[in-house]
Amino acid sequence: MDEAAERYPGRRQPSLFRRLLPLAGVALLAWVLSRLDAEALRAAVGRVKPSLLLASCLPFLANVLVKGLRWWRLLAAQGHALPLGVALAAYLGGQFYGQVTIGRLGEFYRMEALLERGVSPGQALSSCIVDRIFDLFVVLVLGAVMGAFIVGHAQAARAAAGLGVAALAVIVAGYVVLGSGRGEPIRHLLSGLATRPTVPTWLRRPVQLLVDVLFGALLVVRPGPLVEAVVWTLIAWVGYFGTLLMLAAGLGVGASPATLTGAASMAALSALLPVTFSGLGARELIYQEVLGSVGVAAELAVVTALLHLSVMSAAAIGGGAIGLLIRRRQRGPSLDHS
Repeated sequence: MDEAAERYPGRRQPSLFRRLLPLAGVALLAWVLSRLDAEALRAAVGRVKPSLLLASCLPFLANVLVKGLRWWRLLAAQGHALPLGVALAAYLGGQFYGQVTIGRLGEFYRMEALLERGVSPGQALSSCIVDRIFDLFVVLVLGAVMGAFIVGHAQAARAAAGLGVAALAVIVAGYVVLGSGRGEPIRHLLSGLATRPTVPTWLRRPVQLLVDVLFGALLVVRPGPLVEAVVWTLIAWVGYFGTLLMLAAGLGVGASPATLTGAASMAALSALLPVTFSGLGARELIYQEVLGSVGVAAELAVVTALLHLSVMSAAAIGGGAIGLLIRRRQRGPSLDHS
């Protein structure tokens, strides 16, 4: 039993079907590999050097640490003064569990650092959801826009960019309507509904959780915290794409940075699929299709995808293990001096 299960013994274990579901991604990967030329695949693997793998871990570690800083600053915007060392350790621990769970749901493990300090589950969850939305927004926009340009449909690229602008407009509108105290009457109304005797008991906690998540998120989308979070996000993703560009250069992949960025953005979305671990199987197919469109051999494209995932996983698991050890020490007799 892992550490998270020990701390939350009431949590239901996933069914056998859900445990076996990620094998669909493994099956997809096996199918992709079966269609490749074995000799060409061995030749592509032969280009890999240990020094290249070690060096490419550094930009991704920087990516993870910058995202940890972003989450710490989002917590500050919500009024949760979590010590920086605790926030980074909890974030790293979440990265560890995110690598070994479908849809990267294990990332929400970091909530325990907030829950043990008395933060409500809804507030703790809102900080994680908003933090994740920033990354999701980046890969959605980049994947759609650059993917559209790669396949040659500029109109689709403009439509994708328009969707991104529309999403930002919705966020701003939500803040204008509900932010800066204007939404307090609505908050009190919804909270009151959750405590009414006529509301079924089983429905009260979900309603209150939803209220806490919504209004906790509004604290983050204020102009100052929002702009700061966007800046942290852009800095972090430089490290993500930097890892791929280093690997591609070392392997001799003949694709432009724009093509590689588009492939990585679309592949990043595959990590959300409930049938894979971190997109395994789906991302290799995406790399093969995208890089193949500019003349990269299928074997080299698949090896590049596998190496990119391997480097990211190794860096996240290694850094996450350190974070878990630090968190174990921080959960001492006094949390106030963590």
